[in-house]
Formats: sequence, C-alpha cells, structure tokens
Amino acid sequence: INAEYGGLHDAMVILIQHIAVCDLLLVVMLLFPQTVSLIADKWLLGKGFSYLNTFGVRYCYPVSMLLIAAMTSTKLLLVRYPLRARSLTKKRAHTICACI
Repeated sequence: INAEYGGLHDAMVILIQHIAVCDLLLVVMLLFPQTVSLIADKWLLGKGFSYLNTFGVRYCYPVSMLLIAAMTSTKLLLVRYPLRARSLTKKRAHTICACI
C-alpha cells in the first residue's frame, strides 16, 4: 500500500496512470486535429495523420474502458482477498496493462 497516494495499492496507482495516459492520447489525437481542421475549414495535417487519428481513436476508447474495468476488478479482488494483495506487484500491474 502506497502512503504517498492516500493509501492506494500500487497496482491501483499504476492502472490510474495508464488510464490518464490513454486519455491524454485521445485528447492529442482527437481534439487537436479536429480543432485545427475546424479553424482552417479543411484538413491540413495530411493523409497519414488522418489514418493515425482514425485508428488511434478507435483503439484508445476500448483500451480506456478495459483499463477502467481492470481497475474495478482489481479493487474488488483487493477487498475480497486482502492477503493475496501482496502478490500483486508493480511489475505484474504493468504486465496487466500491457496485455490490455
């Protein structure tokens, strides 16, 4: 348990950080290009960035939702089985996030 983050388990902190990174990627890949294209009244960023924008947004939304589901499931397991919480290390939490 990490006292620096208000007593949250290290795995919870890692999951929250991964959710934040995913949300920041959504902002960069969705809001910025759309704002530029609305101001210029046409797409200025090229065809490659258009594909990156489309597929990036398509993959970031489900990943964000799956990370939130993993966070709630992890919290349930930490509450239900507190003695097994010791086996959930930072490395294992990063592995879970990478698999998602």
